[in-house]
Amino acid sequence: ETAPMADDQSQPKPGLWRLKINNAALENILAIKSSDPVKPAELYDKVLLMRKSPALATIKMTEPIHAVVSARSPVRMASSPIIRDHRSQGTGTIVRDHRDGKADGAGYTALGSVQRAISGLNLKQRYIVNQHIKVNAPTEPATTNNITISFDYCKVDIRRPWLFNVFLQNGSWFIPGMKKGQLSAPDADTELSALPISFIAVKNLSIKANWSVTDVTNSNDATDFGPFEVNGGIVNNTLSHEGIQIIGWMLQQMRDLPPNDAP
Repeated sequence: ETAPMADDQSQPKPGLWRLKINNAALENILAIKSSDPVKPAELYDKVLLMRKSPALATIKMTEPIHAVVSARSPVRMASSPIIRDHRSQGTGTIVRDHRDGKADGAGYTALGSVQRAISGLNLKQRYIVNQHIKVNAPTEPATTNNITISFDYCKVDIRRPWLFNVFLQNGSWFIPGMKKGQLSAPDADTELSALPISFIAVKNLSIKANWSVTDVTNSNDATDFGPFEVNGGIVNNTLSHEGIQIIGWMLQQMRDLPPNDAP
């Protein structure tokens, strides 16, 4: 019999704990200072540039920025439906200052300043900014290596009676003034390279383990554990989230739209 493999201590453990955004973390993510003024348009443009190239994080908020990059990142393609992480779909403000944005002394914290800037963005812009901040939120590894996860789940199919799929899959049409595949290009504003056809929803999440003191401490500041949203910290060795959350999307790969160049 093959002996069980020992844990490879040389490999870094994944940051399963995703922690709440504090002032220092936000300053690091956006490369700003609490004294930097943050305006909605400049915040949005800077995030677009940082998503395009992390090296552009050194740009100051007070400098004029004119973004010409796409607002969306490419969608991974596959020949069959694929699962995609869910939490980037949130559009609510995830940056909250527990001191109502006011710093000790004069001025405002970066948290309060960015929160006010986000409130001045439209829905699509809020989604992009919030996604960038959350993806770059601080993480910590879990020290336990034996956990039990349980939840209720269901697959929800998406029906669109107004979408004539037979027409989309037909290869004989074109759109005047458009090139082949212009609508379905991964960097197009329409982003029709993949179409959500269903999602996986769970509730009554329960994660049990013999948690260490470090894990218990991290749980009090955590928003997520791995792919799951959590709340309330660890109680009786259990980390939980009773509400409904979406943990994955199934996407249908689309053909080139339009399928032909305009004559």
